[in-house]
Amino acid sequence: MVEAVPNDLQSRGALSHLPTHSADQAMDSIDKELILIRNEQDLQRAVHGALDRLEKGDYGRCQTCGGEIGEERLDALPYAEHCIVCAEQAEHPGSMSVNPPS
Repeated sequence: MVEAVPNDLQSRGALSHLPTHSADQAMDSIDKELILIRNEQDLQRAVHGALDRLEKGDYGRCQTCGGEIGEERLDALPYAEHCIVCAEQAEHPGSMSVNPPS
C-alpha cells in the first residue's frame, strides 16, 4: 500500500493560501493512512518476532536482561520483548530503576 501512494503526493507543497485547501486535506488523510500502515507493519514484525522466540524457546524471556517477562505483561502484550523494568529504562534512559529479577 505504501508503494501505491504516488511520490508526488508524499511531498507537501504550498498549493493555496486558504487554511483548509482540499489538497491539504487529502494529504492529511494520506499521511494518516501511511502512519496506520507503518504501525500495522511494526505490529506484524513484533508478532513474528514473538513466534520466532517461541520456536527457539526464548518466549517470555527479556531480550535485554534475560529475566522473565511477567505473565500480566505477556497477557497484555503477547509480543513483548522486554520485561517491564528494561522497557521502562529504554523509554526513559538515564532514569534510576531497580535491577530486574534474574
